This record gives sequence, C-alpha cells and structure tokens, in this order.
Amino acid sequence: MKEITKVIVVLGSWGSGTSAVIGALERLGCHICPPHFKTNDSRTPNSFESLSLRSVIIPNFNEYDLHFSGPDRGLISGILKDWATAEQNTAGARARLAVKLPHLCFFIPDMVAAWDPVFIMIERPADEIEASRLRRGWPPHLGAQGAVAAYAAAERDLKTLKQEYLKISYADLTKNPAHTINQINRWASLCPGPEARAAAIEWVAR
Repeated sequence: MKEITKVIVVLGSWGSGTSAVIGALERLGCHICPPHFKTNDSRTPNSFESLSLRSVIIPNFNEYDLHFSGPDRGLISGILKDWATAEQNTAGARARLAVKLPHLCFFIPDMVAAWDPVFIMIERPADEIEASRLRRGWPPHLGAQGAVAAYAAAERDLKTLKQEYLKISYADLTKNPAHTINQINRWASLCPGPEARAAAIEWVAR
C-alpha cells in the first residue's frame, strides 16, 4: 500500500468554525474530499464534511450519546487508512488531504495509527456554540453539550498520545484571518502562492 501524505485534520465541535478553516485549506491547495454533507442552515448549507468519510465514521459512533458504538474498535484505523488511500488516488499522489468532521474528536487514536496526521484544533466558547445551535434549530448534542464532550475527548487523547497540534481560537480566526492563515501554512507545511493565500484570507474574512 502506498504511503499516505500527511492528512490535515481540523478538530472542533459543531458550530466552532471548522468549516471556515477547511474552506481556507481548499483555497490553499488541499483536497477536501468532496462530495460534502449538506445542512439545513441557509447561511452554511455546505458542511464541508466528506460524505465518504462520514460513511466510515457515522456507523461506528452514537452521535446522541457521543461514544463509539461500532462492532470492533480495532478495525477502524485500517478502514481509515483504506479510505485515505482511495482519496489520495483520486486527488493525486502529491495532493494534501484535509478533513473536518466533529466526530473525529473521538477518533484520535485511530487517525494517528492510520494517517500520521497534522492536527489543527479550532476552539470557541461553549455559550457561542450553543447560540449557534439554537439559531440553526439543531438538537442539543450539536451544541454546548457536544462541544464539551468533543474537546475533552480530543485533548485527552492528544495528550496521551503526545500529539502536537495547532490551537486556533474562533475569535483570532475571524478578527485576524491573515495571521491565522500564516499560522496554518507554517504548521501544515503548505506553500501556497500569493493568490491562493489571498483567497484563503478572503474566505475566512467573508
């Protein structure tokens, strides 16, 4: 099996700003694995969550109770590796894959085993996430409740596995997008041209 180029994983809960970051990564030249899941929010109809990746994760995760529910945890890393290999073949050997899916906060060990990933975590206060959930009319687990669980799981496993990650606050992302994009480029070893960088900044600042 071919070696998989380091996958960029954007971690964060529902309503945290991960869509803004994954959209920026696409403009910086990454392959964000379409097609994507559509939401019922007219402001953000595209979640930028890969349907093919969701098809791997969702059957193995109880979204309402926020815990693994698959038949065999030991198989997940192999499934994720196969998924990334197929996406890499689609995108081209030199492409960087970038993904976001809130559920991935609960699959850190599996991703580490499968992808040797580059992690970027987007943080946002729980009360702001809850306000976003209420505006969208989403169920409780997609608000503060899910955010607390997702961040706790991700930070616990990242620490246990000694995984470094870039932490970006939603406030910094929106107030100083140029600085944030520069941070992302350095952390993920991306080398976009000036037009791509400008497009990513414009996307985040929109």
